[in-house]
Amino acid sequence: MKISKNIHFFNHNTTVNKNVDKTLLGIRGRQANEFAELKLPILPGVIIDASVMQDLKDAKVYSELEKYLDIFSKDVKKAYGDEENPLLLKLVVSPNMQIANYPTLHNFGLTKTTSIGFQEKVGQEFAANEVLFLLNGILTVAYKVAELEEDSKKVNELEGGSVSISEDVLKTIANIATAEICGVNALSGTLVEGVTNMFGKKSHMKGVRIVEVGDEIELNLSIIVNYGSNIPQICESVQKAAKQAVEDMTSLSVCSVNIDVVDIIMSVGEKTEK
Repeated sequence: MKISKNIHFFNHNTTVNKNVDKTLLGIRGRQANEFAELKLPILPGVIIDASVMQDLKDAKVYSELEKYLDIFSKDVKKAYGDEENPLLLKLVVSPNMQIANYPTLHNFGLTKTTSIGFQEKVGQEFAANEVLFLLNGILTVAYKVAELEEDSKKVNELEGGSVSISEDVLKTIANIATAEICGVNALSGTLVEGVTNMFGKKSHMKGVRIVEVGDEIELNLSIIVNYGSNIPQICESVQKAAKQAVEDMTSLSVCSVNIDVVDIIMSVGEKTEK
């Protein structure tokens, strides 16, 4: 599987191509690109967009990313694997619906052969802390993956039983996936949901209505968008994100996603009705 077209480079002089759908870059990716657009002195990096994230296991990721190591090296005057002046990489994963809080993985490239040179530049104590930082991040992800695999194993071991997913869970999945789309200000809930929020019980189900259509489900979403946003593009991104999130997490089939844009937020404290 080729993913070269889905890898986007950025640094203080280069931004992601304007034709790329920015909603596919994730929250952290969009932030990095915005810094690049402002010509801020940021470190170079690449973003693998969301359209291929589910299929990375079938891609030769290292061979696709290897060429960027030379670009990074020229930019920061360090080299990946260099024993005296090692280039260290940081891996940032935008939150998804399975592991909600990925740790940021720092210091890839800090190995037995490069740690001495790194230590000579930053000091023994700082270098030791960075090694621990690296190990802590990797072990945290490994632990989370093990938890997910154990949960999946328990489900598969059920004999003669059944697994049901409540409507509230489906609403929550669709709500969170929708809220992450750039340009969506919020989802619009009912009066009951508004009262619930007033009493400190924040609802991740508001603005979502589920309809069963045979063996499939229909999602109906009521959203509020930011003024100046491209509403058709936002709606298309919301439809894709909500459908994919629900289907990936539940294995249920979503036949359609209907969007109702109920309001536009102009600025803090100002609102114009639809």
